[in-house]
Amino acid sequence: MAEIAADKSSVWHSKPSHLDVAGTPGARAAPLPVRPRPPRAVTRTKPPAGDDWLHEIALPGLRVIARNERSDIKLFSDRGTPLPAKAARKDRPIGDVVRMLPAETLMVDGIVAPIRPGSDKLGYFLSDLIYLDGHDLTRVPLERRKALLEELVRRAGEESIGFVEHIAGGGADFYREACRLGIEAMISRRADSRYDAKAGWVRVECRTSTRTSTRTRTRTRTGTAR
Repeated sequence: MAEIAADKSSVWHSKPSHLDVAGTPGARAAPLPVRPRPPRAVTRTKPPAGDDWLHEIALPGLRVIARNERSDIKLFSDRGTPLPAKAARKDRPIGDVVRMLPAETLMVDGIVAPIRPGSDKLGYFLSDLIYLDGHDLTRVPLERRKALLEELVRRAGEESIGFVEHIAGGGADFYREACRLGIEAMISRRADSRYDAKAGWVRVECRTSTRTSTRTRTRTRTGTAR
């Protein structure tokens, strides 16, 4: 969907490998959290109106929050609990690609899904940046977090790490186009929202997707890119 590509007009003033977020409004110097506290999306029948909402395609996959502490990777579920050992072993390649992001300490939120339709190779499609190199970003507005995340993914240059793009405003048009293309659902988030329990994320399912299995909906309902 080329028409829902994000604005890439940001200007960066940091080292070629690592992003400097120290001066980012809302960023706070803090230790890397032991566990995430991921927001959850509430299902609605219509997308929110207004230009202050960012809209994303809901990717069919498993929401995973990754924590990297100097190459020590830990993976968490959409409820903030550590993945079971069996699931963690299955998703070990995701830990490997997280290490390719240019950061010493980091926490990201995203969806594990095939890198392309019909592919057996999994990718990690990132939708939020929670923490980066000594700085808590949960109070940074979403739009800025996503801009930083997009640059981080670009610098990694790895096929298995994707960025979940968005459009600002036009939720009803986005919803119609997504459903026309057979997308299961869309996720809407306020551009100025923090990463916390009051984030107010909204999931709107396409009516043609109501027959999707309960298992699939459960696996994808709370992610930001589902």
